[in-house]
Amino acid sequence: MEAKATIRLATPEDAEDISRVLFESFSTFREFYTPEAFDVVTPSAEVINARFAEGPMWVAIVDGKIVGTVSVLPQPEWLYIRSMAVLPEARGLGIAHKLIEAIEEYAVGEGCDRLFLYTTYFSSGAIELYEKHGFRRGRKTTADEWYGTSGLAMDKWLRRGFDVREIGIDDVEMLSEVALRAYLQHFRHLWDDDGKGYSEKSFNVAELSSQLADERNRYFLAFVENEPVGFLKVRTENTLPIFEGARSFEIERIYLISEAKGKGFGKAIMRFAVGMARETGNEIVWLKVMDSNTQTIGFYKGCGFETIGTETLDLPHLKKELSGMFVMKNDLRK
Repeated sequence: MEAKATIRLATPEDAEDISRVLFESFSTFREFYTPEAFDVVTPSAEVINARFAEGPMWVAIVDGKIVGTVSVLPQPEWLYIRSMAVLPEARGLGIAHKLIEAIEEYAVGEGCDRLFLYTTYFSSGAIELYEKHGFRRGRKTTADEWYGTSGLAMDKWLRRGFDVREIGIDDVEMLSEVALRAYLQHFRHLWDDDGKGYSEKSFNVAELSSQLADERNRYFLAFVENEPVGFLKVRTENTLPIFEGARSFEIERIYLISEAKGKGFGKAIMRFAVGMARETGNEIVWLKVMDSNTQTIGFYKGCGFETIGTETLDLPHLKKELSGMFVMKNDLRK
């Protein structure tokens, strides 16, 4: 009869066993890590004990022995999964699948939108496992970022039917359609031509194709049940002089169609954007908003932004009394 694994929350008394499982599991790939990176992925029992104050851990048990483990670190924008390991002799029993299921159950109970993790390309089995559970490949990490070992970021959305995907030139017509729809639903009142000139100039296929071809811009579409409901544009290296050299990240546009508002999707997109800034080592996230848009300003304040300056737009057909803007920032160092 095949042995069965049980999953339970770990306790500090399990620290020695967890450290042992991590060391024996990652030793399979030791030659691919730098010595510094290997030390990080095989923490001592003392380090494991300290992690109990940071977030929950789970262990997998077969025949009374701890043979697998994983832990999570709750973050403002995601639930970070770390230290997933199963002993070589216990692989093939579905233990890793059960550990991920335990994490997802916990995340849903805590109201988390998104799971996030890092892995390495030489851990091909781990990548395959995560993809089977709906994780997607994200940014490639460099050796300079993490103890001389390059890798891969992966994430998964947990909000049912909701997804945010980075897009390219093949998606430009979809982007144009949702951008025009969202903009005209919310901003006609700013213009004496109902926004027709500005929206057609800014969101036509040719203009958006040009922007998508510029590596300084990154566009994302938000979907509900595979239908586009909004978009996000960020400029990952754009800054302002007042930030005095701090690494900063601009959210240039974040729009939802009116039918998708009031359902938490805007907060999910904002957490995604701020999380991307944090994950890429930025210190400040900033944006601009029309100063008459009190509802959106309140939303941004609720997301941790504060007003740091003002500007006035001078554009054809823009009503002068509605041309003021606030500059807002979210300082991730706080």
